[in-house]
Amino acid sequence: MLVAVLLTTACGGGDDGSSAAPTTTDSTVNTTSSTTTTTVAPRTVALGETFSLSVGQSVTVAGEGLTVTYVELLSESRCRPGQQCLTAGEATISVTASKQGMAPATLTLGSAPTPPRYAGFRVQLENLSFSRPPAARLRVTKT
Repeated sequence: MLVAVLLTTACGGGDDGSSAAPTTTDSTVNTTSSTTTTTVAPRTVALGETFSLSVGQSVTVAGEGLTVTYVELLSESRCRPGQQCLTAGEATISVTASKQGMAPATLTLGSAPTPPRYAGFRVQLENLSFSRPPAARLRVTKT
């Protein structure tokens, strides 16, 4: 009970005219989340084709048996459109590459001059949108 009171006070739930703080009966807060997971087969792209992915989406490279999945945005320090910045900044994302008969690999993509390799392929980040989460434009080529 003391923890809930201290948290309410520390979070601005005092008598400053703001909205009333929620009441709790114990120090445990339970959150219920309703998430629906839908499995969608990856679309197919040609080797060397530039394609877009959102977080959680996958593509399979035609005739190569390679699947690339956009996992997450790892870091973001880019200068947003309309802002004046001293540097352009940088962003990095994580993708998983997998090919039948091989262990999958997590690749970090960003502004590195040489894209990472997996199973004789290079996966390159061409562009990253400013949406949240950002959509990635990628390209897979052979090494």
